[in-house]
Amino acid sequence: MNVVSIVIIVLLAVFSIVGLIVGLCKGFSHVKSWGVEYLLASLLTIGIGGAVSKNFTGDNAAVGGFICIGLALVFINAFSGTSALFRKIFRSSKRKKIAKGGKKKGASGFVDRIFGGVTLAVKGFVITGFTASFILVVLDLSHIPLDAQTFGAVYESAAWTAFKPYLMDFLYIGVLIAAIKCGYQSGISNALWTLVVIGLVIFAGYVAYNLAFNVQAFGAAAQNIAPKIMELLGEMGNEELALNLAKCALTVGVFLLELVVVILVAVFVPKFLNFARNSKAFYAVDGVLGAVFAIVFAAGLLMLAGSIIQPISDLEIMAEFTAYFEKSAVATYFYDKNIISLLTDAPLIPIRDYFVSQQ
Repeated sequence: MNVVSIVIIVLLAVFSIVGLIVGLCKGFSHVKSWGVEYLLASLLTIGIGGAVSKNFTGDNAAVGGFICIGLALVFINAFSGTSALFRKIFRSSKRKKIAKGGKKKGASGFVDRIFGGVTLAVKGFVITGFTASFILVVLDLSHIPLDAQTFGAVYESAAWTAFKPYLMDFLYIGVLIAAIKCGYQSGISNALWTLVVIGLVIFAGYVAYNLAFNVQAFGAAAQNIAPKIMELLGEMGNEELALNLAKCALTVGVFLLELVVVILVAVFVPKFLNFARNSKAFYAVDGVLGAVFAIVFAAGLLMLAGSIIQPISDLEIMAEFTAYFEKSAVATYFYDKNIISLLTDAPLIPIRDYFVSQQ
């Protein structure tokens, strides 16, 4: 066993043990359980989704993709809901215990502590393993000169060979669970408000341009500014250029003034949204809609990116990258079996023509 493998194993053990100790002290009701949810959802999706997708090939491959991605979302939400239910049970038990004059500090009950210890131990293992795998994948694909004796044994090991085809599944499922968690916490109201702010900035730019270039009063102001710009330009300038630069300067000035108003609105409106989210009913509905929006946005973005590079997935220059999707159950439908590409005949961007013509 080489030094890199030893370091990874030691780190996995250390962070798992630290997580176990902290979790035993805090209890499940006081820890975040996304690590367990992520690991279980990933393993079940890869196992069941991979078996199911084998039955859908050719023209039906897209159906297999939707099933696998759907399974991932079902498992993520199922385990997340189960964790929330257990956490609610443990907290309720603690409140009843305190009401009866029991211990007022620390986790409530032996089972709560055991669940907390296992949860944080798994979380420490997942974070360490994910980080180590990500670094190894980046080093592998970047072609950075590495010591063959040190790293070669890692990439040739039985463990790496076994997990390599599924690493991208863990990555993509991680993106999906992160989207759901972030979307639920921020809510659809904050997501929509972000889009509104972006729209306000664009609208402010349009208004500033229209005022400076099309409104007579601003045109007169530009005429007054133009001579000063002519002086700065000297022999390089002319009246038309100076006038256009004056209008551009007015556009920037008006836009900055409008931007102050937009920033003030963008800062204070979220305060009211957060106040509304104090209502449990509003928070739940807003969170669910936010999670749906976030997952659609994240999945759509991944599919769009995959559909652009999918046409060259079989070329030699992509061979090393494509090897990571060889047996994947979910990630393959975002890349070499991209769902958008399966449902459309022509690629979004004819990227293959460029690479083939350069060979």
